[in-house]
Order: sequence, then structure tokens, then C-alpha cells
Amino acid sequence: MSRDNVLHVHNILMRVKLILNLKTDAELAKILEIKPTTISAWKRRGNIDLNKIITLCNPMNVSMDWLLYGKGEECIPAANDPTEKIIKMLESMTDEQRRDVLKYVEKEKLWEEVIKRQKLA
Repeated sequence: MSRDNVLHVHNILMRVKLILNLKTDAELAKILEIKPTTISAWKRRGNIDLNKIITLCNPMNVSMDWLLYGKGEECIPAANDPTEKIIKMLESMTDEQRRDVLKYVEKEKLWEEVIKRQKLA
């Protein structure tokens, strides 16, 4: 474990707490649904579960360059394209949440077809 890796992990966690307006590792652990000791281990080893961090920060349009390296702007401009917005939201959801969204969209599409048929009748 190099000192640079430990410092890098510490800086990433500081930026995540800054974005989320958190003061402690315990608060961050609660949001990430992990034990505070996991964050301590990340810092000690100089190794971090980036998937958890990115999944948490993606919906907030956090620039990955800023989050990981402290370079550039903190946030990237929000997508104007509705499809891009939907994709970003879906990426941050659990599989169960995605299934619920799919059921909702399918139901809405079905209702749209029923209404269209009634108007033609």
C-alpha cells in the first residue's frame, strides 16, 4: 500500500462528504449502507469500492474527474435529453426498482392503447 493510494482514497471520501454535506465517516457509511469500519479499512488499505461511490454520486451529476482526482468542475451540466436523464436515473436504481419502473411504463402504454381504441370506436 503506497502513501499516495491512502491519500487518494482519503481525498475521494472527503469530496463525497463535501457533495453530500456530511461531516463524518459514520454518516457516509450509513448512506452507503456499509459499516463505518469498512470506510476505515478503505483508508488503511488505500483501496476503495468505487462502484458504491459512483452509484451514489451519479444521480447528482458529479464530475468523475473532480470526484476521483479533484480536477475540473464539481458538477457536470445536467442532461437536457429526457432519454439521457432516464438512463442516468435507471443506472442508479436497484434491479427491483428498475422492474417497478418497467411495470409502470408498460401499464401506462397499455392504458394509452385502450384510450386510443375507445376514441376510434
